[in-house]
Amino acid sequence: MPQGGTLTFATRLVAGDSETVRAHSETPAERYLCISVSDTGVGIPDEVRGRIFEPFFTTKPEGEGTGMGLAMAYGIVQAHGGWIDLTTEPGVGTTFEIYLPAPERSHVSRGHGGPTRPVSRGAGRILIVDDEEIVREILRDMLTRLGYEVIVAAGGREAVELYAAASGTIHAVIIDLVMPGMGGAQTFDALREIDPGVRALLSTGNSPDGLTQELIDRGMVGLVPKPYRMQDISRALSAALAHSERQAGGPSGETQHRRR
Repeated sequence: MPQGGTLTFATRLVAGDSETVRAHSETPAERYLCISVSDTGVGIPDEVRGRIFEPFFTTKPEGEGTGMGLAMAYGIVQAHGGWIDLTTEPGVGTTFEIYLPAPERSHVSRGHGGPTRPVSRGAGRILIVDDEEIVREILRDMLTRLGYEVIVAAGGREAVELYAAASGTIHAVIIDLVMPGMGGAQTFDALREIDPGVRALLSTGNSPDGLTQELIDRGMVGLVPKPYRMQDISRALSAALAHSERQAGGPSGETQHRRR
């Protein structure tokens, strides 16, 4: 709004069987919270509208914007099972509507619940494997804030190459289950060929199923559910690294696969 204007915030509940929800989700929640932000600005041109959620896309001059703001916002909302709708009209204004699954009424806190679980900081080098850039960046940010050093791979083959080149300096790997090309299960198998003691955690937004349990039985040391929560990630990594330390010594007490 170069000349000023009005910015309006509003919230409302939307039924899960509404036309708007059905257009975005095949398995909708019972209801959604819609948070809308409207302005009376100049609107968004058609040639820009289709790209505003793309990572690194920006209309600002070089050095004045990264193009990650809306992309990160969309990624966070999507990771929580929601989406963002956009309506805009040149010369009239723009409205963003954020839809998020609303909690069951019985699950809503009354403000006097028990204490939140502490988040444990960690140390070590973690490899993130996920084909979605936004998901990688969100998880990278969370792990960095927990104290970990992070490297990322956009797919299974890249992850295998990075792990092999790291010469034992990667302490744990978080692998997305569903990826094009080399999927999560194949990636895990390939990493085990390099290092039978690889500390791999499965990342998935699906409810635990047969494949998830099979991978755990085959040696994956933990599960990191989507949408990500700092407490879940902290707890899963702490447990995985502690488990590995307990298993590191053989009968002679010597490490089978040494990591620096």
